[in-house]
Amino acid sequence: MNRLRRLFNSLVQAMPAPRCLKAGAIPFFAGSELRNPCMADRTPYQDRIIRNYYQNLDAILVQRLGELVTDLYLAEGQKRVRLWKRVDEAMDKLKVPPQRRKHIVESGDPALVAQLLKELLDKVR
Repeated sequence: MNRLRRLFNSLVQAMPAPRCLKAGAIPFFAGSELRNPCMADRTPYQDRIIRNYYQNLDAILVQRLGELVTDLYLAEGQKRVRLWKRVDEAMDKLKVPPQRRKHIVESGDPALVAQLLKELLDKVR
């Protein structure tokens, strides 16, 4: 493994450095992972924000679906078609069964999405 790391590091040193790198700074192995000096380490605050986002992802997606239902009731024409695509993507992320998603999208009835939303809200609470 050390031989492979040395080979990789020598190859990287031979490559031209990207603009974001200062003179002499190159990607390197630190422990078992490849570190890129172009990307700064995250602060604990940023780590908490990211962790909280993923912990609350279900609630965020349910809220987004609720906003899409409102927009569907008000939309017309091409915008309505685009919104249905977004509703389908949101339902996919919420792991709604494919048959139900297909039925809701093909029906074109926002009331069915609102009914699903009510069920999801009951689950989240």
